[in-house]
Amino acid sequence: MEIVLHDPMDLVPGGGSPFDPAEPLAGLNRRLSRTGVLTGEIAYPEPVDFPGEERPSRTGALVVAKATLDRDLPYELLCYAAGNPVFPHDGTSDQWFDHQQFDAYQSLGRQLGLLATAAGQRLERGLAARAQSRSYRG
Repeated sequence: MEIVLHDPMDLVPGGGSPFDPAEPLAGLNRRLSRTGVLTGEIAYPEPVDFPGEERPSRTGALVVAKATLDRDLPYELLCYAAGNPVFPHDGTSDQWFDHQQFDAYQSLGRQLGLLATAAGQRLERGLAARAQSRSYRG
């Protein structure tokens, strides 16, 4: 199996659009990624019978979400991150989140979920368009 991610460097901290140095959130610049969600393609060694597809395929689509910060997140979430340098990478041994920490992770998860859903829908439309163009070619 081969996986090709589209623009994997978009997940790298420090690669996002920085805040102006005079802005209060400029301290986050080294932690900002371009996005927390990217897409990719999978090439399977054998054809796979995907539900809803007319015939088996050797290719598939992939959506990857990673807990990262980007400047498009809600201001309140970025403020929390500015005051908590480990966020969003707290260790899993920390089982006692306070209210703010819980809200921050919940908000980040919600934002990533929305982005991942939109990316998946774009991929579905693209795959449907490709399948339709193949069926026209006969």
